[in-house]
Amino acid sequence: MKKILLVVCALMLAVPSKAVLNEKNLDETLVVLRGELDQAIKKQQQNMARYRQYNASQKKTLKSTMDRCGEVSLMLYSQNPDYVFDLTYACNEATELYRNFMTVNKKPYDLINARINSEIKRYDGLIFSLKCLPPALIQMKGKRRLHTPDTLSLSAQADRAACIQSAMQLRDNIVKTQRLITADSIAFSHVSTILGKLNTYAQKRYDDIQSSIFRDNGSTYFEILGNFGHNIDRAKLDVTNKYNLGNESRFAKSQWRGSVIVGFVIFVVFYLVLSFVLGFLLTKLLYYVLKRLKWVNFGTNEVRAMRFAKMDKIKPAVMFAMAALLFVVTIMLLRGRLYNNFFIMASHLLVDYAVLLVAITFSLLLRLRYNQMRHGFCVYMPMLVLGLVIILFRIVFIPNSVVNLVFPPIVLFFLVWQWRAVRRHSGKLRESEIIAADAEQQAEEDDETDDDDGVVIEVNEAEERRKERTIRKQIEALVADDTIVAKGLASVLKVRKKAPSQAEIDDPLTSEPQLPQTDRNYAWLSFAVILIATLLTWFGRTLMSVEVVIWWLFQLTAIQGVI
Repeated sequence: MKKILLVVCALMLAVPSKAVLNEKNLDETLVVLRGELDQAIKKQQQNMARYRQYNASQKKTLKSTMDRCGEVSLMLYSQNPDYVFDLTYACNEATELYRNFMTVNKKPYDLINARINSEIKRYDGLIFSLKCLPPALIQMKGKRRLHTPDTLSLSAQADRAACIQSAMQLRDNIVKTQRLITADSIAFSHVSTILGKLNTYAQKRYDDIQSSIFRDNGSTYFEILGNFGHNIDRAKLDVTNKYNLGNESRFAKSQWRGSVIVGFVIFVVFYLVLSFVLGFLLTKLLYYVLKRLKWVNFGTNEVRAMRFAKMDKIKPAVMFAMAALLFVVTIMLLRGRLYNNFFIMASHLLVDYAVLLVAITFSLLLRLRYNQMRHGFCVYMPMLVLGLVIILFRIVFIPNSVVNLVFPPIVLFFLVWQWRAVRRHSGKLRESEIIAADAEQQAEEDDETDDDDGVVIEVNEAEERRKERTIRKQIEALVADDTIVAKGLASVLKVRKKAPSQAEIDDPLTSEPQLPQTDRNYAWLSFAVILIATLLTWFGRTLMSVEVVIWWLFQLTAIQGVI
């Protein structure tokens, strides 16, 4: 917009395209100047019509900005400080409105006015010079008007009169334009002042929220459970007031109430199901095409069968990645057609989360082997789902009282889930998870280490028997008069081996890890982050725990894009 305004003003203020130079004589100079000024008038009229259109659109933009400013100011100043998600959304809208207005609509009005004043003075000088040509049309102060024989001819005087008229017309048009630009400058200053105050208030509220996160310590979850009935009643009251349940008629036209949220849930579920269905169909089509390509469908029947078996192992992950990508594309395409403010806000957040999900999913597809894919999804899934829960809390603007009541047990559940996932999927692969070719290679490696393993086992058993005999002798020496007690204590202290189950015997472990070491490390780091979030939220720092989880989710996505 700044460049457009500068170009329009430059064209509008343009003087004759060819400057008047030393002609044959003064009469010839006036003829050339008259023609140049006539062309400049035509060009200026075209540019002024163009600028009037631009000025009309600028006024519409300022009006819409003022209307939006009124909406945002009412939304911001009416927010309950106990509804942190609502307050942060209102603050974000205010700061974004101010930033966009100052970035897109800010014009160099001082520079333009200086340029206009310079052009006005130049035309004043041109008009004065033309009037001073003999016979002079003006009388210099303190001097007599000269009537010399070296006066302009009649035709030259006619050209001078036409030049004076054209120059005055050009000057008057520039003055009119200056008035329009001055009015725009005043309107811009008025709007920017209002938005600046709104932005200052929003930044102050942001600082208060951040201070409350790191300074204020709310009630611990144990205190909340100790007064459970009161907190339940308060949460019910906040939910009823927030979503206006049972009294929809009062806010029938609101875009942020219960019926709209229910509609959004239906909207999201529908497109999620649609994305997974399309992802399943596209994955089937992709596999159908791949299995018929020459560079895939080559080799003996056994080789092809093993290759296709490996492809089938990663098929669920491919379908999941395809569905997530389709969901992102679908929401982004529909976002331009949405007019409901709640849907627009929610779609932005869903797209941001879905992009993170797509990035992590494709990173796992590119890095992990076919038999490690399932384990990779299992160790990352608790953190991804926890992030989705927080995003949903943010979308529906769940009240603080409800967050304090339900979030601690939710985070504890994800902590246990992450712990079990890391423990179960950080070991070794079983033989059933390795395709035949890999199994033969693994068997050769196992055969090379069988003898060494047997020796190690015998040494360990001998060491255990020696320790058991030493313990028995010590106990017999202490309670020599009661051999029954000694035997009982010895049997208790005896280390017994846990017998393997039949499933473990039928499907033994191999030496190949279920996950690479880097993914195991990041899985444990995710567990540590969820543990910190659990401790924070159970001891009254719920908002900080939310910040920690979201921060780590973004860091994890960035790391997955690098490793």
